[in-house]
Amino acid sequence: MRFLESDKPDRLLAPLLFVLAMGVYANSFQNYFAWDDHFFIVQNEKLRNLSNIPIFFQEDTADLYRPLRTTLYAITYHFSGLNPIGYHIVGKTLNALTVVTLYFLMVLLFRNRTGAFLAALLFAFHPVHTEKVTFITSTYDILGDWMWLLSFTLYVIYRREKKIWILAASLVLMAVGLLSAETAAVAPLVIVLYDLTLGAKDRKPTVWIPYFVLLAAYLFLRTTVLGGLARGGGPSIHPELMNNLFTLGGVFVYYFKFIISPWPHNPWFDLRVVESPVPLSLILLFVAELVIMVVVAFRAKKNAGFVFAFFWFFIVLSPNTNIIPSTAILAERYIYLPSAAFAFMVALSYVRVAQNRQWRTWFVAVCLFLSAVYGFGTYQRNKDWRNGMILWMSTLRDHPNHYGALTNLAYDFYHLGEFEKSEKYLYRALEIYSHGTWAECVMGFVTEKEGKLDEAEFWYRSSSSDKLEPWEYKAKLNLSALLINKQEYAAAIETIKAVMDKYPASYSDKYTYFLNNYGAALFYLKESGWPKPYFKSYFHDRNIAPLIQIAENFIVLKDDVKAESMFRLCLALGSDDEKISEKLDRVRRVW
Repeated sequence: MRFLESDKPDRLLAPLLFVLAMGVYANSFQNYFAWDDHFFIVQNEKLRNLSNIPIFFQEDTADLYRPLRTTLYAITYHFSGLNPIGYHIVGKTLNALTVVTLYFLMVLLFRNRTGAFLAALLFAFHPVHTEKVTFITSTYDILGDWMWLLSFTLYVIYRREKKIWILAASLVLMAVGLLSAETAAVAPLVIVLYDLTLGAKDRKPTVWIPYFVLLAAYLFLRTTVLGGLARGGGPSIHPELMNNLFTLGGVFVYYFKFIISPWPHNPWFDLRVVESPVPLSLILLFVAELVIMVVVAFRAKKNAGFVFAFFWFFIVLSPNTNIIPSTAILAERYIYLPSAAFAFMVALSYVRVAQNRQWRTWFVAVCLFLSAVYGFGTYQRNKDWRNGMILWMSTLRDHPNHYGALTNLAYDFYHLGEFEKSEKYLYRALEIYSHGTWAECVMGFVTEKEGKLDEAEFWYRSSSSDKLEPWEYKAKLNLSALLINKQEYAAAIETIKAVMDKYPASYSDKYTYFLNNYGAALFYLKESGWPKPYFKSYFHDRNIAPLIQIAENFIVLKDDVKAESMFRLCLALGSDDEKISEKLDRVRRVW
């Protein structure tokens, strides 16, 4: 193969990168839904109808505001249903396009096709990206990454071409990125970094203004919908900020290790913010990293490219550093675009050795060999994501005492009806982490299915935290239904009201189930206002089932006149259910 030197991308290398980026994930197209895929896609009824797309822009999905990502889920469902292949095609295509865009960007930045190609190839094959690209839920986040990377690439072109339409296109792409994933918020910071390093000769700070104005508008919209900047509207800054920053000293070391050696595989890290007093080792590590940043910054004039690559890593990673609280402080998927810093270093290193033919040959050979090793590693890791059970079993193979893997594996066994195996893994998980709300929730699900209602109630009540996660929300829902079955109606109402008073209707698609349980509890207590929650449930999502239940309850009360009226209302609202007509006829005959 002939490697070319130029400041313009090669017409053959870009398509080749696209094909290679798709090919290295070829064996993942057969993978089924796993982990959060079930929550965000399989069980998300709102994806079933494209008419729901405007709703995605008005409310959160599991405490996240990524309306265009959810829209892309819905569009994929429209064409693919619940066939995972359609989702894999979309996700892998987004990744391949990102690889090609990164190649174009590096040619623009470093003016060398060969270095850009080798660096983009390493990026495309790197096993640390497996979770981001193979995990369906996560791979759709690449839409946001690709959009802001394109936005930045256009900004670099604009700086050279000075054409206003290029700047406008860059801003539009940034807006699309922000509505796809909050990680796009780094785009203005990356632009500033570029202008202070590689673009320093002709920088005009005034051109930064529209990017920051757009970012401010997005943050306002996000805060309006979520109730705050953090996921779920939590505090904008981590309440234990200093402890979190010192924890980051160790987290960065983990990430550097992932870039160099991304083994063994671990989709879930049981890492938490360090408690006071902070270990001296973490304090010294954090201070050392700050010192390195200062030293590197002073080299900006002499080594602008390397300084750009170095600070790119920290800036692009910043949305996932838990400074603004998130659900995880460390995850392999977070390092996707931050790891482009490694690609930049490779491209720059090639430029340095390119003048020496012998060094250039060795450099190319090492990069190709490393790409082959990485590609094989990615190919193997794709197999770990074939389905949820294989994912968690492979995790336990490398991390036998992994709380998250044990709990999720137990959850999968619960869905298969293998309750004994589920309990075995749950007890192991609770031995490791005695206050694990997720394990306690699943234990409640399992024991309720086994008919151990008192035990189920105990576990549901134990799985309570200051802020309900989605699974805890379901635990509270199950607890309310369980209490109704035990005829403890007042306790059921207390549980329901505590949740409904604290969390808005948009928090969960299971909100209507709470309303229906509320109506049932009031009905059994013979409260006069029992129909109101059912009506509220109907108006929330226009599902006719609550109105049918009202009619059924009137039959129990032997109020056939009201029962007939409700059945007539159901038919008038467009229900063509033959059973409703049969029930209406039966009421008429009795009446």
